[in-house]
Amino acid sequence: MLGRTGLVHQIIWGARHFSLASRKHLQLTCCRQRATLIDGKKVAAEIYEELYLEVQNMVACGRRAPHLVLVRVGNDPASGTYVKNKIKAADKIGIQSTIHHLPQDTSKSTLLKLLNELNVDPDVDGILVQLPLPGHIEEKVVCNSVSPEKDVDGFHVVNIGRHKDLW
Repeated sequence: MLGRTGLVHQIIWGARHFSLASRKHLQLTCCRQRATLIDGKKVAAEIYEELYLEVQNMVACGRRAPHLVLVRVGNDPASGTYVKNKIKAADKIGIQSTIHHLPQDTSKSTLLKLLNELNVDPDVDGILVQLPLPGHIEEKVVCNSVSPEKDVDGFHVVNIGRHKDLW
């Protein structure tokens, strides 16, 4: 069973993860070195169904649904679309989501203060900082200020180190 943070990670990284049956099929295909056409919509539907059932099971057991917080600075149109799609995906499986949309001229210290508050908030299970950030804010500093346990994108240096073991 996935914990809240695992669920948040899986929905955000969903396109990179496959169901157990799909993973086994892909592994066998790789051994045979043949190309296989993957039905992306079918795989996505399987992932959504698995995650939806996992969230429903958590709630049925008396636990709260996971809570994802998205932090967006500025008004980049592509970022707006991305955030809307993540909220839609989270809602589809029952993950609570909150958006903190900050103005373009938000200072680095204001953003870091917000992230620190979210890091220590026990009701927040995952944090996603929407990139790109305005030019006056260092993305690396911001990404490393998100707690590794709540870092949905996996951009904290600790999580980047963990990713190498997945390949």
